[in-house]
Amino acid sequence: MSDINEMLEVTNQIFSMMDELQPLVRNDEEMVPSLSLEEAARISLLKFFLYLTASDEYISGKEVRAINECLGYSFSKDNIKRLIQDQNIYTITFERETPPIMDLLMQFDRGLAAKGFSGSISYTKRFVELCEKAGNIFIGCDGSANEDEKRDLQTIIANYNRLAEEVERDIRKA
Repeated sequence: MSDINEMLEVTNQIFSMMDELQPLVRNDEEMVPSLSLEEAARISLLKFFLYLTASDEYISGKEVRAINECLGYSFSKDNIKRLIQDQNIYTITFERETPPIMDLLMQFDRGLAAKGFSGSISYTKRFVELCEKAGNIFIGCDGSANEDEKRDLQTIIANYNRLAEEVERDIRKA
């Protein structure tokens, strides 16, 4: 299985989770997001992959193809470069940001816990696990993952894990 197919499989798992949750979010009066969960996930994943693309200061054709095929875009290398610059993607500020989808998933997990429902793993934690898996595939899709890419993946995943652990602490308290 090619890296892009493997990455597509992981991103499709994320989108399937969003499809599963969307009707529940729609029925929750306290949670009316301006974006659908899938749109929020797509934007969050795009920024995540752009961050990893910027990590080695080289935008490969395979990275562009992976982003386009897995997220349904049709970007060129120039589009990717411009997005990274315009969105201030490769910055410490970005590394500490909470992605739009995680904001929504954290609200959802807290809401479920407040209503007495909680599974063995939060949706936030599941999203982080899938991001880490997709990120590992992505940084290797152009032939090799260098140390900068590995370090930057771990930096962003550490932030995501911190957010997921915060939610899990809140759920345990509920």
